[in-house]
Amino acid sequence: MHHACARMRAMRWLMITAACLAAFATADEYEFWEACEAGDTKEMENLLEAASDIDLDYPDEDGRTPLLLAALHDRAAAARFLLARGADAEAVGRWPGPPDGPLATAAALGHVATMDVLLEGGASANAATGPDGRTPLIAAAEAGNEKAVALLLSVGAAVDSKRADGATAACAAAAGGHGDVLRRLLDAGADVHVADTLSGESLLHYAARAPTADAVKVALAAGADFGRRSGVGVPTDVSEAYDEGQEPRREDLRGGLTPLMAAAASSSHEALDVLLAAAKRALGSDFPSYVDAVDASGRTALAWAAAAPVRSTACIELLYANEARDDSATVDGLSVLHLASQGNARAVAYFVDVKSFDVDQRALTEKRPTPLMLASKAGAVAAAKALLRRGADVDAAAADGATSLHAAAAAGQTAVARLLLKRGANALAQNAKGEFPSQSCPKTPRGRALKYSLSRAERRAWVRLEREFGGAEPPDAVAEDGVDSSVVEDLEDDSVVDLDERDEL
Repeated sequence: MHHACARMRAMRWLMITAACLAAFATADEYEFWEACEAGDTKEMENLLEAASDIDLDYPDEDGRTPLLLAALHDRAAAARFLLARGADAEAVGRWPGPPDGPLATAAALGHVATMDVLLEGGASANAATGPDGRTPLIAAAEAGNEKAVALLLSVGAAVDSKRADGATAACAAAAGGHGDVLRRLLDAGADVHVADTLSGESLLHYAARAPTADAVKVALAAGADFGRRSGVGVPTDVSEAYDEGQEPRREDLRGGLTPLMAAAASSSHEALDVLLAAAKRALGSDFPSYVDAVDASGRTALAWAAAAPVRSTACIELLYANEARDDSATVDGLSVLHLASQGNARAVAYFVDVKSFDVDQRALTEKRPTPLMLASKAGAVAAAKALLRRGADVDAAAADGATSLHAAAAAGQTAVARLLLKRGANALAQNAKGEFPSQSCPKTPRGRALKYSLSRAERRAWVRLEREFGGAEPPDAVAEDGVDSSVVEDLEDDSVVDLDERDEL
C-alpha cells in the first residue's frame, strides 16, 4: 500500500512538472517544436534568428525534446540542424513522452537515415537511455528492424549489451519472433546460451513464447539447449543427461520451465511443434521423459497448455499426439481439467468429451474442489458454462461444505453467480460454518451489491419452500443502503449470462 501511494505521489509530481514546463514555454518554442516535427529547417533557422533564447533541449508538453521529435518523425535534416547547433544527442524524453534517447527511438522505429545523422553527431551506439536500461541495439531488435540492427553493429554496438533484467538484443529479437534479426545478431557473435538475470529464461525460452517459430528454428540451429531450465540456480543441463544416456532424477526435473513448457504456456503452437520435433530427433527413446518433465509447481507442458487462457486446444492436441501423459497432478493437487476450468473453455470441452475426464473430478487438496468451483472462483463464465452443459453438479460441496455459489460469492464473481443461479444452484446451501453464499461476499461495493442480490435469491428460495412444506421462515433481508444498483441489475438480468450463449461449448 505504501509503495502504491508513493507511486501515485510520484506520478502526480511528474504530471505537475510536465504541466509547468509547458506553461513556461514561449510561443516561439511552440513554433520551433512544430517546425522540428515537420522537418522544416528553414523555419527552424528563422525562429532561432528571431528568438535567440530558444532552448534546443527544452521538452514540449509531451516531454519530447526537439531532437527527439526529429527522431520520432524521421527528420534527418532537422536532426542535423539541431546537432550542428549544440543539441544534446543523448537527451532522454521526459514523462509522459518516449522514455528513450533519440538514437534508441529512431532505432526502434527503423528510421535509418536519422540514425546515421545522430551517430555522426555524437550519439553513442551503446548508451542505455531507456528506463529498462535498453540500448539502441536492443530497441531495434525488439522492433525487428534488421536495417537498424545492421547499422548499429557496423559502428561497433556491443552485441551482448543487456537491459536491466539481463536480457540481450538477441533475447529481444527472439521474444518478437524476429528470426532474421536474431540470425544477424548471432552471426555477429551474440551468445546463444544467454539467460536473463530476472527469471533465468534463456534465449530459447524467449523464442518459444513468440507467435511464430522463426526465432526458435534459428536458435536451435545455432546450438540452443532445448532442455535448459529457467530460474536461477536450477538444473540447466537436462538435455545433456539425456545425451549421455542417463535418466534424469525426478527432483532434477523440478526446476524451472523448459522452452517446451514456455511455448505451451504461451499457446505458441508453431514453436511447440518445432521444439517437439527437435527433441524427438535428439532424444529417441528418452523423448517421453522430456515431454512429461515437470517444473517446480509440478506442471508438465500439457498442464501449462491447459492453463493457458485461450480459446484453442491446438497445443493440447499436439502434445497428446506426442505421447504426453495427463495422469499427474500439480504440487497443488490440480489435474489438467482443473487448470483448464479456470479460463480455457475449449480445453474443458476437449478433456471431458474427448479424453473422458470426470466433469466433477476432485482436486487433491484439503478442500477437494471440483472444476466448477475453480471456474466459479476465477470468474470463468465460459468454462463454467462448458462444465454445466456436460453435467457438472452445480451444488457439489467441497470438504468445507462450500459450493460453487459460495466460491463465486467469496470472489465477488457476479456473472458466474448469475449463471449458477440460472442453472439451479441452491441459494440456501450452507458451508460447514453454517453460512449461506451471501455471507461469503467480500466487503466491497460490488461485494455488498452481490450480497444483496444473493440475499434476494435466498428469500425467493425460502418462499418456494414455504409453499411446498409450509412453516419455513426466511432469513433477514439485507439492507440495500449503499448498494451498487447496477451490479444488482447485472445479477438479476438474464441478458448478462445470455451474452455468452453464443459460445457453442
